[in-house]
Amino acid sequence: MKIGEVVSRLLLIAGTHRVMLEPNFVNVAISLAVMDGLGRQLHDDFNIFRHATPFLTKAALRYFTFYLSRDFLTLYIIILEIFYI
Repeated sequence: MKIGEVVSRLLLIAGTHRVMLEPNFVNVAISLAVMDGLGRQLHDDFNIFRHATPFLTKAALRYFTFYLSRDFLTLYIIILEIFYI
């Protein structure tokens, strides 16, 4: 999957439907698209999701720790272990 294509479609659809996106979200999405494109230029089978998953998982856990109960967080960790390990 090419993240650049996904980001382009997302921004196009949001613009078509006049949906306001958070500027920080747009910056991160465009940055991911640029990194993915650069990685693919250097190595044809580069997959940014494979490389970014551990970092994104840790960030998501830190973020959601404040909002999720302890039991639900444990279930979330188990689900992550099943799908990503």
